[in-house]
Amino acid sequence: MAGTAGLLACVGTVAVTYTAATRSARQYRRARPGDDADDRLERRFVHSLVPILIGYTIAHYFSLLLFQGQMATSWAPTPSTGAGTCSAPPTGR
Repeated sequence: MAGTAGLLACVGTVAVTYTAATRSARQYRRARPGDDADDRLERRFVHSLVPILIGYTIAHYFSLLLFQGQMATSWAPTPSTGAGTCSAPPTGR
């Protein structure tokens, strides 16, 4: 439970920091002809976070997938008997 709370706190900290930084940068933005006055900087820069998200996910979970993925074959049910290491014990019927 503490791990989940810590993770949510970190995500919230990043979201608040990102929003605060883009809102404080609004004062330095030059108005251009044709720009929507309601267009917020958070929406204009959020697409730049997508490559970071993808890179982070690959970097941190590639080894987990590589090593734990090998164990998935032992967890899967056997096609002939339907039994696997994670399946329920036989009921005796």
